[in-house]
Amino acid sequence: MRMKEASAQIAKVLIDFNNKYSDKEVFDYIVPKSLLGHVEIGSLVGVPFGASFKRGFVLSLSDLTFIKAENANSHESKVSQNAKWEASFPEAYSKSEKHFQQAKELLKENPQTQAKISKIENISAKDLTVQGFTLKDIPISASGGLQPNFQLKEIGEILHKNIFSDEYLDLLKWTSNFYLSDLLTTLKGVLPVGLLSSFEERIYLVFLPTQIKSQCEVKEESNNQNAFVEFSKNLDLSDWEKIVVDLLKNSVNGNLSLKHIRQKLNSIKTSSENFHPGVNANKKLSSPNVQKLIQSLIGKNFIEKRIELKKAASAKPKDTKLKNSKSQSTKAFRNQLVVEIDSQPSLLSCAIPSFHETECEASFCLGREANGTGAEISTAPLPLTKPLNAKQKEIFLEIEKALKKESFQDFLIHGVTGSGKTEIYFAAANEVLRKGKQVIYLVPEISLTVQLLERVKSNFPNHEIVLWHSNLSDGQRMHAWRQCLENKPLIILGARSAVFAPLNNLGLIIIDEEHDGSYKSGSRPFYDARLIAKKRAEIKGAALISGSATPSVHSYSDFDERHDNSLLRLNQRFQNQAMPKVQIVDMRKELHDGNKSIFSRTLRASIQKCIENKEQVILLLNRRGHSNYVFCRDCGYAVFCDHCSVPMIFHATSNLLHCHHCDFKQTLPTSCPSCASPRIKQTGLGTQKLEQEVKKNFPEAEVIRLDRDISSTRGGVQETWDLLTSKADKDKCQILVGTQLVAKGIDLPRVTLVGVMNSEAGLYLPDFTAQEKTFQLLTQAAGRAGRHDKEGKVIFQTYTPENPIIRYAAEHDYMGFYASEIISRRENNYPPFRKLIRFLLAHENSEKAMSEALQLSAFLKKEFPDLNLLGPAPCPIEKINKLYRWHLMLKMNDLNSLKIIYERVISELKLTSRLNLDIMPMSLM
Repeated sequence: MRMKEASAQIAKVLIDFNNKYSDKEVFDYIVPKSLLGHVEIGSLVGVPFGASFKRGFVLSLSDLTFIKAENANSHESKVSQNAKWEASFPEAYSKSEKHFQQAKELLKENPQTQAKISKIENISAKDLTVQGFTLKDIPISASGGLQPNFQLKEIGEILHKNIFSDEYLDLLKWTSNFYLSDLLTTLKGVLPVGLLSSFEERIYLVFLPTQIKSQCEVKEESNNQNAFVEFSKNLDLSDWEKIVVDLLKNSVNGNLSLKHIRQKLNSIKTSSENFHPGVNANKKLSSPNVQKLIQSLIGKNFIEKRIELKKAASAKPKDTKLKNSKSQSTKAFRNQLVVEIDSQPSLLSCAIPSFHETECEASFCLGREANGTGAEISTAPLPLTKPLNAKQKEIFLEIEKALKKESFQDFLIHGVTGSGKTEIYFAAANEVLRKGKQVIYLVPEISLTVQLLERVKSNFPNHEIVLWHSNLSDGQRMHAWRQCLENKPLIILGARSAVFAPLNNLGLIIIDEEHDGSYKSGSRPFYDARLIAKKRAEIKGAALISGSATPSVHSYSDFDERHDNSLLRLNQRFQNQAMPKVQIVDMRKELHDGNKSIFSRTLRASIQKCIENKEQVILLLNRRGHSNYVFCRDCGYAVFCDHCSVPMIFHATSNLLHCHHCDFKQTLPTSCPSCASPRIKQTGLGTQKLEQEVKKNFPEAEVIRLDRDISSTRGGVQETWDLLTSKADKDKCQILVGTQLVAKGIDLPRVTLVGVMNSEAGLYLPDFTAQEKTFQLLTQAAGRAGRHDKEGKVIFQTYTPENPIIRYAAEHDYMGFYASEIISRRENNYPPFRKLIRFLLAHENSEKAMSEALQLSAFLKKEFPDLNLLGPAPCPIEKINKLYRWHLMLKMNDLNSLKIIYERVISELKLTSRLNLDIMPMSLM
């Protein structure tokens, strides 16, 4: 059967309305014939939206094909058409008849049919034919269904072929494809709010047009303005075009934003009272069509249009003296530009007041000061503040070879705590900056970079250091984007999202404490910054350096199997200081001997000695709040969160019960909600209660707390750090109490004692990484002691002293731990020997969540019988934020077939539960 095809494209366009990016901001537009082949994924386009014209980002492109069949009503063609439709869009195919009525209307109105459709025949959910035309592909909304009241409009113009570099867009596409999420989901965690709206069309004067300049020179008039005006009368320009040209001539640097031009044209009075040189004084000008006006001038080669990021406008100073002082320098700068750019007087100078756009950008970067003189600041790297020792130099020379090649190579530095890995990072960054390239420096907790930031600033005082993390304001994130796009040598210092900083001249990525689980995102698309960093370095041909005293089992296994020079070891501390001695205290024996205190006798005596010596102590308790739970001593009722299946935690600072999963808060009951007994009690130990106990038992010491409650407050970490490093406080002992935050990156010379209150906490969680995380936490905490001149001591308090994980940590024996853990992983087919994929279903109805989890399991077992499937089962924390959660796991040799499996699940199972796919999860809780 012969067929004719008429093809077009549908673009899904994300329009930025200065709010959170979501499906509600995605709209379908037809790519007009004139733009076919030019519109690409990643293009910034102008689209009609209501009565206005918006900017949008093209997320995807799909073909829109109408097939003309000689015998469209034949049984064979109908079957073929139905099959194509159902296979392409199974969700839309199964929608109600109401949606297909909307499809009929779409076909009536769609210009791409290239035919007038006067009659609709045989359209239903099973048959999509229209008078001989079959729709192979129709626009689908971002949620998967037909868009109601659909009327396609065409993309107006391409504003920018790609607002990202090709390499950066390749990274975003790879992330979307690898984690099986749409591009919009990826962009939500990447784009700063308002980015698309921050682009603007700027109009540049092609100054002066060649024919004007030559004519003015020929005239050799003494009055250049008269010469220009006289010639302008003969220009092939309309009155409004002449005004636009003059506006640009009168601007500071020969260019203005299109928005500004539009505003100026609308503000010009069109009465005959106004005289404009070169314009008929007695003619009343009608309102201009600015879009056509600009296109006409572009066609006549008078102007050109460019798409640029808006510059941040500075607020007008209120202080008159300041305003005057600034206006002088601005005026001088403007005059200089006018002399250089515009030697000819303004065409409309006598009619339009002088104006220019204020576009001044304030300094936001760290590590350098704004230079008021306008002179360039030297960007030459300085010598490192700490010279490398022999072993550090040996490792750096190996890395330097890769940096000189300027091609991808990755390294893992396995160095004990305090071995000087940071100095090697700095040396590598120094080399990259010297070549004019850029560096991304990733850390697990941006809130704890106070000390690191000071070290980076002292080592690179002449370079911009841009902070990048999720707590930045919208304005700060936009400024950070601008800094990245300037292509200057700089350092991006940030948490996991900094891996997506839009650098075009990237030379090095550093992943500090690469073992930390914070590098894995806990929300869609569940990306792992370490994996993204590796892919980005591969795409760009940059170097990647990871480092840790306790590398993740997966990473260490990968590097260990290479048998090359990519695994680099530092087995000694920087100045050969001894590793701290670790003592394991059996709390069962303490209790048997009558000590009911939370402090063992050994720990109490050691703290007292530090008080006498005016040293610092760190006490780690990996649970924040005051009390773990509140219960009734008469009936046993425990206060649980209304929205989650976890007990409420009492916080003494707010005198409220908190849920650490959904942040729900409630007042502390004075009597049992179940039996009304007044015998309701708080029990358990959190950092707030530990703080109280330390103050009570050691009143001579200054007690400082650092946990998520402190770090989440503005300036909380800085205040903590100022207290710990204050010279005035060196005459007394300080005891730092905190959660795992105190084990991350803290380097204090006076810390000689670290106490871990409950070393076995986390060991017995239903998670295959539980032992690895416990070993890492204990080892990292122990590494805070004795990093400088004084010898360090560490005390692990535990009720399971015989546990081998605690023993390995006490002996600083990573290789012993690794050898034991890798055997267990191999026997149970866990990563790194298999890829782990987690299907997580969540529903407000517990029975629905369970039934759909069972339905998913049955489907996978039937359709993919060779899969190694675990579950389904309730999640260890079954309910979070009103949603009941079930999960099941796949163990796969590779991920090649995962996309097919996932698409089959989505298309064939009509699940009402929220379904998330976590590829290579770091936690199963």
